[in-house]
Amino acid sequence: MTEKIDKEMQQEMELQLHEQYAINNNANLGSVVSLIITMLAV
Repeated sequence: MTEKIDKEMQQEMELQLHEQYAINNNANLGSVVSLIITMLAV
């Protein structure tokens, strides 16, 4: 019983970490694209 709960908690934490990584990665990509577009515009 506790092993099942532990596995569920671990899976939930992994999903949250992955979501946070994806959000950060998308934000970084957006910043790089904005920088490149600004440099091209100048």
